[in-house]
Amino acid sequence: MADESYRVGPAESARSYLNQDKIIEIAKRSKAEAIHPGYGFLSENPDFVDKCDANRIIFIGPPADSMRNMGLKSKAKQLMDDANVPTTPGYHGIGDQSLETFKKKAKEIGYPIMLKAIAGGGGKGIRPVLKEANLEHEFVQCRNEAQSFFSNGDLLIEKYIPSARHIEFQIFTDRHGNGVHLFERDCSVQRGNQKVFEESPAPGLSWDLRRAMGQSAVDAALAVNYVGAGTVEFLVDPTTMDYWFMEMNTRLQVEHPVTEMIVARDLVQWQLHVAAGHELPCKQDDIVLNGHAIEARIYAEEYNRTLQRFTASSGTLHHLRFPTVRHDGMSNVRVESGVYEEGQVSTHYDAMIAKLITHVDGNQDAENVQARHDALKLMSDCLEEFQVSGLQTNIEFLKRVLKHPAFVQGGVTTDFIPTYKEDLFQLASADGSRSSQQKKATVLASIAYLLYFNQNINDSALIGYTTNGTINGSNGGEHINLYDIKDENVCYNVFVRRGETDSFTVQMLDADQKEKKGEEVYVVKDVWLDMEEKKKFYVQLSDEYIECDVSFFDNKVTIFYGGTRFDYVHTKAISLQFAPEFTKGKGGIIIADIADEDSPVVHHKSPMQAQVADLKVKVGDTVSKHQLLGNVISMKQYYEIWAQCDGVVSDIVVDIAESVTEGQTLIKIARQQDGTTVQLEN
Repeated sequence: MADESYRVGPAESARSYLNQDKIIEIAKRSKAEAIHPGYGFLSENPDFVDKCDANRIIFIGPPADSMRNMGLKSKAKQLMDDANVPTTPGYHGIGDQSLETFKKKAKEIGYPIMLKAIAGGGGKGIRPVLKEANLEHEFVQCRNEAQSFFSNGDLLIEKYIPSARHIEFQIFTDRHGNGVHLFERDCSVQRGNQKVFEESPAPGLSWDLRRAMGQSAVDAALAVNYVGAGTVEFLVDPTTMDYWFMEMNTRLQVEHPVTEMIVARDLVQWQLHVAAGHELPCKQDDIVLNGHAIEARIYAEEYNRTLQRFTASSGTLHHLRFPTVRHDGMSNVRVESGVYEEGQVSTHYDAMIAKLITHVDGNQDAENVQARHDALKLMSDCLEEFQVSGLQTNIEFLKRVLKHPAFVQGGVTTDFIPTYKEDLFQLASADGSRSSQQKKATVLASIAYLLYFNQNINDSALIGYTTNGTINGSNGGEHINLYDIKDENVCYNVFVRRGETDSFTVQMLDADQKEKKGEEVYVVKDVWLDMEEKKKFYVQLSDEYIECDVSFFDNKVTIFYGGTRFDYVHTKAISLQFAPEFTKGKGGIIIADIADEDSPVVHHKSPMQAQVADLKVKVGDTVSKHQLLGNVISMKQYYEIWAQCDGVVSDIVVDIAESVTEGQTLIKIARQQDGTTVQLEN
């Protein structure tokens, strides 16, 4: 842990972590000899390196010139061509950035193509273009995104290879002309051009190809006089196993723990060692590969079926439990995180909650299928231990990826998620029936709700009769309605009744609160809810003794049972907020309530806590349905706002860069009806 801390500024990154002068000032005030830039922000900014040099502060990373050469993809590809490192076919974007030239080059290369920001990284500033008709729109959007994120709107074109493997090599070089690679990481499972799982070694990669690609990666670094840690990324044809240089990340990667686990080296220590001017700690032949490691990125996000993409979630972490960390020499579990229970996941930064890494020892001389199988199994077990409530996460999605036969077999490509989306996003059974686990979780949530919100489940006032094993009075029971937290139209009707000897019976009812034929009646005994320390719920459910974690917040009940999270709300109206409806529109994504046909004014709202990134219209403008109105940004993701109707912009109630809350109105449009626009009173 750090001995001292200094405030760099407000949450907005432009005024804090991207404030170069402030960071230099703090470094000088604290008498720091060096600055480690981490993964993002200024880690790939050559101007910041120049400022460090000018102030005699060591930047723990490559020289500014190397960063400039590799930081601009266009120049990097040209240098790789000169160094005989294979590059993907395309237009490097050097010189002419006009739309006309891009149309011409795209036609020559052949669709589909990929537009990329030449200064981009982290999955931003990347847009596939499947056909010529989409080029102009995607060109403008990609350029705007690139300008916003990287202050450089220049683009390049690559031939889009939708079914390729994404394999990257960790390299290290020093100031003495030495360079090594520390093997590869397979990053082919991606969503939104961002990695989901990273594993090493890459399944099915031969040692001959591994050596060839590793040497190409080292050659690429030495060609630009690189110093320090870097990652050279390649696309690999899964059929021919031909490979092409894609880009180089001139920093330590988020997924570097995967490499640390398989080679038993501390890469940050290496960075400090090289930055101090020393030679690399070892030669290439000294680096051996041990076993198999895999990393999962735990994000505050979920898949939105209507949008057909992941959307970020922000809020308070009301409940947080990490898997047990262990390093026993055979199977290892590592968790890296910067969040804590009751802490906030903000819209200002990346939505990552944690990185989870598992590693199993194995034979380094050949691909060890058993080691990979064991590492995946260990990862699956750890994901079942990982508990988060208060916001949505991708944990259940990660579990489904791990169990998918194509992923288990190994060697998947970057189109894995879209290819198998029906499997990966299948949240319920096809016939709408509820699983046994879902039913039991609902029973547990019902009893936990009664106990927590009524304090004493033995109170005769609770369900209208006395207790102590003797049923007196009507024993009318208690009807409980638990609603799906994502859809208030999904209701679980539960009937709780006093049983014998301090027990309860719980039964699921149909929509009319009538008993279902053949529906199991659960007997609940020995109930104890511990909310003081462990937030545990202990109960005997029929013949099963259950100990599970439970979380309550407002009117929400979350049960962690059988390694799965189940969310409910027990009242439909009290403090329950639903995000606006998401619908697909012409040319992009519409974010607004579905337009009420009878409403003279359509309010276009923010779907989440966000920041206004751009406004394309002004008050008084005439707009057409599906016209782009602007963008909001949340957790590094852009969301386009499209007009829901023909009409006139009657009011814009926000400014660019203004922070907005979920459901806040951004733009009002007076609907055009029968060729006329509704006149509004001021």
